[in-house]
Amino acid sequence: MTVAERGLLNISGIGERIADKLVEHFGGEQSAIDAIMNSTITEIASIRGIGMKKAMRIVSTFHESRMGVKKEDVLKTADISRIHSEILAILKNYAQTDYTRDKFSILYPLPSRFQEKIQERVDYFSEARPVVERVGELGKKIKVHLSKIKPLRNTVKKIRRKKAILTDNEQLYNNILEDEDISRYCDIQYIEKSSHEAMEILQESSKSHDLVFTIFESFSFNHDLINVIPLLEFQFHKILPEFGIDVFISNSKMIKHAYILVKIIHTLNESSTMKKFKQDLDLEVLEEIIDFLENVMEDGELSKDFNEEIFELRKCIDNFERIMSDLELWMNETITKKIEELEIKLDGNQILSILKAKGESMDGSFDIASFLPSDIADIMYSTIQQAQELLFKKLHFKEDEEISINSYFLDDGFSLPIEFNHEKLNELKNHLNKKYFVKEHFILCSYHEKISQYEKDLRKIIKTLLDFDEFFAVGNFAKDYDLKPPKLFQIGHGIAIKDGINLLLKKEELRDPTFQAVPINYGIGRTELFAEKTKNERIVVLSGANSGGKTCLLQTIAHVVLLAQMGFPVPASVSEIGLVDEIYFFSKSTGMVSAGAFETSLETFAQIISSKHPKLVLFDELEAMTEPGAATKIISCLLEIFHESTNITCCLVSHLAEQIMKNIGITVRIDGIEARGLKDGKLIVDRNPRYYYLAKSMPILIVEKLCTTRDITKKDFFMKIRNSLTR
Repeated sequence: MTVAERGLLNISGIGERIADKLVEHFGGEQSAIDAIMNSTITEIASIRGIGMKKAMRIVSTFHESRMGVKKEDVLKTADISRIHSEILAILKNYAQTDYTRDKFSILYPLPSRFQEKIQERVDYFSEARPVVERVGELGKKIKVHLSKIKPLRNTVKKIRRKKAILTDNEQLYNNILEDEDISRYCDIQYIEKSSHEAMEILQESSKSHDLVFTIFESFSFNHDLINVIPLLEFQFHKILPEFGIDVFISNSKMIKHAYILVKIIHTLNESSTMKKFKQDLDLEVLEEIIDFLENVMEDGELSKDFNEEIFELRKCIDNFERIMSDLELWMNETITKKIEELEIKLDGNQILSILKAKGESMDGSFDIASFLPSDIADIMYSTIQQAQELLFKKLHFKEDEEISINSYFLDDGFSLPIEFNHEKLNELKNHLNKKYFVKEHFILCSYHEKISQYEKDLRKIIKTLLDFDEFFAVGNFAKDYDLKPPKLFQIGHGIAIKDGINLLLKKEELRDPTFQAVPINYGIGRTELFAEKTKNERIVVLSGANSGGKTCLLQTIAHVVLLAQMGFPVPASVSEIGLVDEIYFFSKSTGMVSAGAFETSLETFAQIISSKHPKLVLFDELEAMTEPGAATKIISCLLEIFHESTNITCCLVSHLAEQIMKNIGITVRIDGIEARGLKDGKLIVDRNPRYYYLAKSMPILIVEKLCTTRDITKKDFFMKIRNSLTR
């Protein structure tokens, strides 16, 4: 398959270069697509040449395309997007895994047509807080193990053995070449059926490779090549069993954390969601995998407990030089000691024969053994025979293995000290290595058949634990911020919150226990919660003094609506949310806006009115956009137009509430956050808005306080100022 044919190229933002990088990193096209579907942004961003910004765009665009809605379709202003980002920043602090943090990063409110999906999420996460509250101190341990969980990938550690495949089937040869994994890790050679050098090729391949696999139709060889493994047919796992087991070995530490975590989860109290988690967390499967991992070391080598025979063979190879050196020393010491203990006399004829033979030897072939007494020859032969037995024992040779210790001597004759031929010893060590490789290979093949069946189950378990991290994060968020599930209603219902808390104030309270966030009760539009207090007005103006909490209330409304439409619990003991498709928030300006910004604001207002979708619009002191007189007229006109539309719910914070009442052509509800006075220069405020009440502003409060002075001259001045403010 060429890169142009891959499904990755159908994903926006992915070209051939990025597709190749994703496939290489994740080990296959489907694995790369799964990574995008599972929102593994951090890992995608770690790939050279992609980065966080690109990864975020790829993943978010992919999900927006699947859902058929973009974040910008719902979050219509920069200010509401900023508030949304603030919420996600708080939420991500509760995640223990990159997976969950990445998943939170791309979350955004869904429009009203997704009410069923939103409700499903609300129901799901409604169980998270009770679970967290019940685990108590055990939650710290859960977090530690969750932080070690990562998605499994189709990765294979470097194949430790050099392998070759020989075949005389041309079609099979071509098919094997097309298998990228086989051709990457194995040398593949085609031998023509008429070849006369087939045996030579086989022998050469045996020397240059650790393992050689033959799939022959026309060749049948009698050979003693220990590392040649004949196969009747091509089977991938019979050649590369590492592919079925390395996913367990390379993730062994993480799997052990998963095992502990799953055992903890199985002890938690039952709930419908927890039952589902437990069903998907098969403890028996993990126990089988853990048993396997206990027998494999981190580098992939088999441990002693895995197989005693192969462990001893590995130990022999590691200690080969010392074993042979000790054996050489033992032979020389034994022969020397035994000869020293002999009392042997040579007669004159024997000495003359030795000297004569030595003198006649012109080619160095003089063999003193034939002239020595039989006792010495017996000592030499018996000691070498004992050495042979020791060698077989120390190197764990079988009786049927044709190994002669004589073949490794530097000198075939009887001479002291006896020395090993190191070139020959290297051949022996290579033989041991190949013997080990073959035994290891068959053990890996047998374990592949047992353990590889659990890979799918393991992936499901890890994915479930990652999903549990999301669930547990929301539960901890809900516990700390006292979040409760919202009640969702159809379009046009309105918004009501009881004991609503601004998330940023709650965050400060958690940081500083001496600070106390004040709960708020408020409703806009048709609500059941405050039905007896309002007349279902969709358009309201909120008045009150500076620092009275008007902006904080607007933010709280935004927090509740955003979280609710993302399917999360909200910061209110009771809440009713009439779902909308678009959310607008306009923060107050620090000064009069420029002509360009004023024009942009009017363009946005026109979009609000022209859009047929249900929407929530929150204005914070819109009057700062232009001169006070013009601002009053613009705001009044805007509210009149909003009033005519049935798909707009609006709350506007303004210090011009009284002027708006006089200028507007309709009856609009004015609510107020009442300030009761000043104490030590600070405002004393009832943070809960009063319905149908025009609240006093801070200037009036300050002037009224000054009017209480006993200085008649000053009092008369302050009274005149107060009268001018109240005209």
